[in-house]
Amino acid sequence: MNFRREIFLALFKSGAGTVGKIAFNAVALKLIALTMGPYGVGLFAQIRHLWQTSVTIGSINSGTAVIQGISSKSDVEKIAYVSSIFWLVTIVNISVSLLVYFLSGDISKYFLNDNSFNNQLVIERLSLASFFGVYLIFFSSVLNGYHAIGYYSLITTISAFFLMALSWPILIYTNNPAGNLILMITISELLALLICISLLIKKKMLYISWHINSLNFDFIKDFFKTSSALLVTGLFSMIVLLWIRTLIIETYGLYGAGIFDAAWLLCMTYVLIITKSFGAYFLPKLSCTADSNQRNLLINEGVRVVILITTPLIVALISFKPIIIALLYTNEFNESLQIMQWMLIADFFKIISWLLAFTMIAFKDIRAFFWSEVVFSSLLLFGMYLSIVRVGGYESIGITFLTVSFSYMVYTIAYNQIKNKIRLDNIMFLMMGMAVAIIVFSSFNTWGEDVINYKISIFNVVIGIVFSWIFLNKKERNKAIQLLGL
Repeated sequence: MNFRREIFLALFKSGAGTVGKIAFNAVALKLIALTMGPYGVGLFAQIRHLWQTSVTIGSINSGTAVIQGISSKSDVEKIAYVSSIFWLVTIVNISVSLLVYFLSGDISKYFLNDNSFNNQLVIERLSLASFFGVYLIFFSSVLNGYHAIGYYSLITTISAFFLMALSWPILIYTNNPAGNLILMITISELLALLICISLLIKKKMLYISWHINSLNFDFIKDFFKTSSALLVTGLFSMIVLLWIRTLIIETYGLYGAGIFDAAWLLCMTYVLIITKSFGAYFLPKLSCTADSNQRNLLINEGVRVVILITTPLIVALISFKPIIIALLYTNEFNESLQIMQWMLIADFFKIISWLLAFTMIAFKDIRAFFWSEVVFSSLLLFGMYLSIVRVGGYESIGITFLTVSFSYMVYTIAYNQIKNKIRLDNIMFLMMGMAVAIIVFSSFNTWGEDVINYKISIFNVVIGIVFSWIFLNKKERNKAIQLLGL
């Protein structure tokens, strides 16, 4: 089985959509930074995180479970499965949206540190954004479950495009900062949702039965085995990050939250590009691959491709991080470099560990997934508390993230070797070691610099590219040469 070609093709489709999403979101954030400064970025980050938390609860964090469920069932079962889970998600979604609406005062008080009428109104509007966001996750996951990765990527891009397109008129011509930010999210989610549903109907991938007899409670039970753990762990992770941001707001104010969010977004957004792009292929593929040898081959090939892509990318981000901050934000955000210089090293470990953690969901080892997420999220929260409240300084935040990310990678490697008998080849460990050495070397060359030394930065990037080129096979090199027109 040619996993290599499938991986690159899926990565290209999903990656293109996620890159588009990142680019459009970056423009929107740039406009927020220009019009509202670090305060506005911090406010937007907190509002968006509250919205994401609400969507996670309202959807029962069903995206991954829906993909896994559809991929592992026959064509006839898929129809009944989607219909059953749709009505379950609908009941929970309506309940959570109403709960957010009626608790708007308390939510505003605790998480925005202000329960004024204006902020309560923002949370009330957030309930509508959450309602649309839940359905967008569900229906886009149906697309992914049917392996329509191209359409899935299109929906991902469209949502961010609308957010960008709306940001300019809303931010410039209105005078209600918090209300403007949630309005941008609400409209962009609604428009993307309508397009997603239209695609599903056009491609005959959506069949929702209105009869109660069509509900398959065995499917619902099977769904809950995966989704309940994903909900608890996903919600726990969201709360951990929300708590971290709240600690930063209490210590450094919304200005500090903006500095943190600039580093967090820049270091985590491209990580999501890679993990979501691979996940769009790996999760359904692993779920329907029963042969242990094929699984081992798939994981090793996935790790190899991840290393080849991420190493030069991380090196480039490390080498040019000051100009990236200036382009995406403003010079007011330069303090975020203190966090980024540690987080960018950690990102390599984070990406590898996320790829290896897909096996827990694909093979339905929900207990291992649950406890690993709870334990390592708790370690991150505890470390961040010490960093923010006890130690102080932005740099300690990055060190904590690096420590936890490395520990999680070691755990996922050991878990797969012991539990799933999936062993990484010696060449994979050699590649990982060399990649880490190149990343650390590039970091050392540019450590603490606010101004780019272009000779050193270009030298770093060349080393990263050469490394990846060496480990490409002959066919991949020939294909790369053709694409480059050489």
